[in-house]
Amino acid sequence: MIDGKVLATGSSEDGDPLVEVWGVWIPRRADNVLFVVEVMANYFTDFAVDLFAKDYDDVGDGSSAGVGTTFSNRLGRSSFTKLGAKELVRVRLTLQRGQSLPETDIGLILFRFLEPIWFESVKG
Repeated sequence: MIDGKVLATGSSEDGDPLVEVWGVWIPRRADNVLFVVEVMANYFTDFAVDLFAKDYDDVGDGSSAGVGTTFSNRLGRSSFTKLGAKELVRVRLTLQRGQSLPETDIGLILFRFLEPIWFESVKG
């Protein structure tokens, strides 16, 4: 079983309503990768997941892999695939207060990632 994680925004009185969390670097296990994220509870938040990638000899946060998914005050599962993954990949999670969230409330999200699925490219 994969445990869920909770992220929370601040109230609008706290200043910046944006939360940004970076995942750990995951070494490539095949040419391509499929990620599935499941949102089980969402209290007035806009939740975005973006994939970043780099090679072992690159420094810094890596660059956007150009794939990801968003959940705007909704539940469910969403997947995204990166074909031709670099040597290392990781996700950036961004959480913002939804527009309809009352000023004094805190936005919450309960989510989990399923195990990434790595697969090779088919050569014809």
